[in-house]
Amino acid sequence: MLAELASGYASIVGLLSAFSASRDGKNTKDFQSFIEWLIKHNHEELILEIQQNQSTAIFIKAFLNKEIPEIQLKLDSILALVQIVIERLQEPSEASSEQHPEHHYAQKIITFIFEKFKSNKFKSENFDYALELTIESIQGHLKNFNHYVLEAMVRECLTSRSSATEIVHKHWNNLIS
Repeated sequence: MLAELASGYASIVGLLSAFSASRDGKNTKDFQSFIEWLIKHNHEELILEIQQNQSTAIFIKAFLNKEIPEIQLKLDSILALVQIVIERLQEPSEASSEQHPEHHYAQKIITFIFEKFKSNKFKSENFDYALELTIESIQGHLKNFNHYVLEAMVRECLTSRSSATEIVHKHWNNLIS
């Protein structure tokens, strides 16, 4: 049951993120537009679940009405954690058995944050803010890490064409050693 609940939440948050990204620059980020977008993308079964669960509908409306980058970043962090829980419930992955669970979580969070920076077209002048958000997001999950390596990762994220995943994998071992 927990896996189903987590999976449903992850689906809704993921779809809200996709919907918001597809509306970038447009003012039509309301509940009805989201429902129409779900219909267009063949998610009718999810619409029924939303209509039957008032708290989910309220969450969606609040998200659409008050979306700001910090809320989105925190939702992405929660989504990453939920995905890890789902993976562990279904079948333990080799990656999570090779490293500490908090390292696996921090690695996913950094990747999500870097993807967000790239999608929001952060530039080198956003470095201090991007570094601060990254450190804030991994606090408590990655206690010991090399700050210089993290700075280099953030700088590379903001200036290179490499994907977020490539950057994180390239620097990960140096970050945590």
